[in-house]
Amino acid sequence: MEDIDKPKVLLNVPVMINIYHPLILTNCQKQLIKYTSKNIRSIKSFNNYQKIKKNESKWIIVYLNSIDLTLENLCGPIKKNNKTLNYSDWGFPLTLNQLPSSYNEKKTYNAQFRDKPIILSCGNEDLVYISKNENRIIKDFNYKKDQLYKGDMIYGFRRKNFLNKTDIVQPCGGLKVIHKFPKIGIKDKNERKIIVNKIELKFIKILFANDSYQFQYIFENHTSNPNFFKYTNTTINEEKFIENDNFVFLRQKTINSDKKIIIDSFQIINFILACSNCENNKSTIEQKFFFGPSENTTIVRLSIFYDPNVVKNIKPNCSIDEISFGYLNLITFNNSTFNVNELKNNTFFKNFTKTGNFIVYDKNVDITLNCTYKTPTGYYYIVKKYKKSIQFQRNKINLKKRENIKKFNENDVETLSINNIIIIIVILIFSILFIICGIYYLCSNKKFSRFFHVRKLKKLYPNIYDFWNFVKEVDIEYYIEELKDKNCLPKMVSKINFKVIMSGCDTFKISDGEHNIKSIVSSQKNEDKKFYAHYVYSIAPDRTYIISDGPRKETISIFWKMIILEKVSTILFISSQISEIDSEFIKQYLNVECQFSDEVTIFIQDKYVIKHLTTTVLRLKVSIDEYQDYPVTVFVVDNWGINEILESSTNLIDLYEEIRNETDESPVLIHETNMSGSRTFTFVYFASIVESFINNKKIVDPMKIVKAIKEQRSGGSLSSIESAFLLYCIIEYFMLKGILLEDENTILFMSNCTNYIRSLQNKILSIDEKKSSFLAYINNLDLEKIKAFDDLIQRTYILPDKILKVICSQFYYALEEEKLNQLKGYKKIRYENVPLLDEFYLYYSSNHVTLQQIYQNYLYVNHFFYPIKNNKYRKIIMSQAPSLESFVNFYKMIYEQKVSIIVALVNVEEYNSGSWEIYFPLNQMEYVVGDFVINKVSEKSNISNGVYAIKYLLKIKNYPPETNVYFTLLHYEGCPTDGLATTPEGYFSIYYTILSSSCDRPILIHDTAGISRTGIMSLITYMIDNIENSRPFDPSIDLLILRQHRYGAVATVGQFLMALQVVCYYYKNFIDKLEDDMYIKINSVLSQEISFWRDRNSEIKKK
Repeated sequence: MEDIDKPKVLLNVPVMINIYHPLILTNCQKQLIKYTSKNIRSIKSFNNYQKIKKNESKWIIVYLNSIDLTLENLCGPIKKNNKTLNYSDWGFPLTLNQLPSSYNEKKTYNAQFRDKPIILSCGNEDLVYISKNENRIIKDFNYKKDQLYKGDMIYGFRRKNFLNKTDIVQPCGGLKVIHKFPKIGIKDKNERKIIVNKIELKFIKILFANDSYQFQYIFENHTSNPNFFKYTNTTINEEKFIENDNFVFLRQKTINSDKKIIIDSFQIINFILACSNCENNKSTIEQKFFFGPSENTTIVRLSIFYDPNVVKNIKPNCSIDEISFGYLNLITFNNSTFNVNELKNNTFFKNFTKTGNFIVYDKNVDITLNCTYKTPTGYYYIVKKYKKSIQFQRNKINLKKRENIKKFNENDVETLSINNIIIIIVILIFSILFIICGIYYLCSNKKFSRFFHVRKLKKLYPNIYDFWNFVKEVDIEYYIEELKDKNCLPKMVSKINFKVIMSGCDTFKISDGEHNIKSIVSSQKNEDKKFYAHYVYSIAPDRTYIISDGPRKETISIFWKMIILEKVSTILFISSQISEIDSEFIKQYLNVECQFSDEVTIFIQDKYVIKHLTTTVLRLKVSIDEYQDYPVTVFVVDNWGINEILESSTNLIDLYEEIRNETDESPVLIHETNMSGSRTFTFVYFASIVESFINNKKIVDPMKIVKAIKEQRSGGSLSSIESAFLLYCIIEYFMLKGILLEDENTILFMSNCTNYIRSLQNKILSIDEKKSSFLAYINNLDLEKIKAFDDLIQRTYILPDKILKVICSQFYYALEEEKLNQLKGYKKIRYENVPLLDEFYLYYSSNHVTLQQIYQNYLYVNHFFYPIKNNKYRKIIMSQAPSLESFVNFYKMIYEQKVSIIVALVNVEEYNSGSWEIYFPLNQMEYVVGDFVINKVSEKSNISNGVYAIKYLLKIKNYPPETNVYFTLLHYEGCPTDGLATTPEGYFSIYYTILSSSCDRPILIHDTAGISRTGIMSLITYMIDNIENSRPFDPSIDLLILRQHRYGAVATVGQFLMALQVVCYYYKNFIDKLEDDMYIKINSVLSQEISFWRDRNSEIKKK
């Protein structure tokens, strides 16, 4: 092998180096050839640089590590005679020249956008951009596509220097990369912002611990560099909530590389993101998170047996450090409450003393302490039950005797004779034996006492003990599943009486809705337009319970008159937990700004809040007609979520006790915002069961009571979680009343119930917490619940004609004008039986028209504007198919509103019958009406299952092109007249197309009359949008709100089920995670019911 000399390359090159931007570019091969006579054939590229450009691949970026300007390890291996030598001892000694003063700049580049970097010191010349990160990795930078990270720098090099083959190129300037700090959130979790002492926290409700949560960065506006903060230092601290609503550091928490944290208990977490060069005038941001229970939660501890003679913290006490997410604020005992701030160390107040971190009760009695802790969201109540141990008391007496004897022995043993000592020893032995026998007797006596006490209770409540002996032995899961057995279901109506209704030109067959007429309250039985409220009698209740529909502003006077006639003294209203709905409902409820009940006067006598129940109590005086100053108390429950159970069994028991103490034997009425759901029935079942068990000794099966109630009012199906919660509450109530005694069996039963409930909740939440409300609803969707939808459809926002004339005045005015004029070619209202609501009537123009102009400009459309996810809104316009006489107004509306999608749910058969006219070019390329021109810009394309799409533009003659409105027509040509498609795919494909479009522009939906099929598609869109927006899922409320915008929308049970089937189809992958083949089971039940109503509609057509 030829001996190869090690070359030493020394280059003396004058170059200007900027200490702020220590970079140069150099062409290694050109330098070596120029300054050496060595036979150099090739030099490999430096491995930490990506090529600037293909024709500039020989340029190497060099980073200057120190101010001495010696460049080492620059150009990599050298090849000589086809052999590679790796040398690192050659360098470039450079001469430093003085820099121009204008070069010393500290400008920044905003990485949130993909703007072209502007470097003032480089002038307006064409630049090559180079980026350098914190690890000194250097590469070329394309601002249109490359990612930037915290600590990056951007350098500019004049491109002409490369073209001129300059040996060494230095940057003309540089920019420090910055980015606005993001918001911090938790991925895929529901968050609620709360403000505590001017500090913002994000509250995440958790039901159990040991779950992982992933932090994520949320950018308020769009960012081109979502991973900018990926390598930024983060600190996670657990903090303690202390007096005066302050936060202090408790401990540092560990976080995974993917920003995940394990939450093992309720706690407050502070996420700190530090970046000194990210945003001007700001180096860190902090976001506090409260992983906690509901606003007001009560925890009942099992009884604590204590010895008053031992250390302080075992005696009855409330601990100041019991929890980290709240501070001890109040202590309640024996119906007395005091603030812990009234106590100082070693001082007494009401027999309490503060000793260290404990507030100790110093009297030796049985006592229950309610320790109230203030949390960022409300209060956390820990109820501790303390009982003295009889055995400890006896031991205390005997120990004192032994101490006295011992003291006697120590003082006098020296003066006693041996005989006396023997006598004393004998006496001591007998004393010890006596003490042992006494202790044994006392223990035995305690057992006997408990035995006789239980025996007495069994005689008083034999049925309760029979039930308890059964349920404590049975497997919880098995027992809950048995509740869904046919024996526990109400008797299904064997024969359904039908009636025919007409919506537009469409006729449908529905049930007469009278299957629960026997239990309807007396005052409503003979009314033409009934307010549906039903007596629910159990076997032996203390009082009558009435389950009612929720009142509307249009029916509030009927509601209050019914309350008075039925002699209701107490109302329980379980709110929807949807703030915008509840606030409006309360206004209507109390007759505030209500135009439909001038004859009702409501005076609020008293108002207070039961904090731990999150319940507002209103004492009212109601006057209507001849009834004056009728007293009624309303309990408004705010914290019982739709498709959820209460946070604690104590909340249900305390709510029942509050209502029970408020009322006498007069009826109690319970209702929700619309139709009564599982929350109402959970309360009624609980009240009826515990009262019947206590009052009637023959009752041993609570499910007989449940079955009886279900046969008096539909909709009483409970989920497995709700059933287990109900069972838990019943047993705990009997324990609190002293009917069942606490022992190891009750403790085990409670533990098994709790674990069962948490396992079911965990399963739903682990699928997708944001969709948990929907999944919980679907998990309880069975035939019993589906059968109850018949009442939902026939009673939701169905109003008397006299009220419709008021709230649809513009429709009836236009209709009257048509009848009076009888001018052919001017008909704008297709169907007289489909009134249009004034409140959500959409004029063709943004200019409001007067009543006299209504007919001239009338267009049969309503609009529906509501929030969706990401703080955006969707606008749905619901319309009948436009008549020929209203084509111009129809085009004006599309043009003014800038409609993006038109969904036409009409078929060819209806076109042939004259139920609608084609208002868009189909076979031709252009359609002209007046000044409006519609151009077809795409051919007809098949999306799926009879749904076709065509793109159009709408313009006005002689208007500039930028004013043109582009829209897509989705024509569901296969949509049946009754809307009951054989598969959900057609509706699904329409929603999927809507989802892919921008929500900034409205969508227009119509069929012939704009009620049935339009209602189905609008309800599908609204329900899915609400689920995606993490709103509590209740289709009855969704239907109510839709009908309040489009009166009569979704005309039949089959149409409602069709909408629900499409929603289930959209989320079928999530549903299958609840249980294997769960979607197939749900879809099968829905399909059978839809098919049943499709067949009934077919019977009409045959006639």
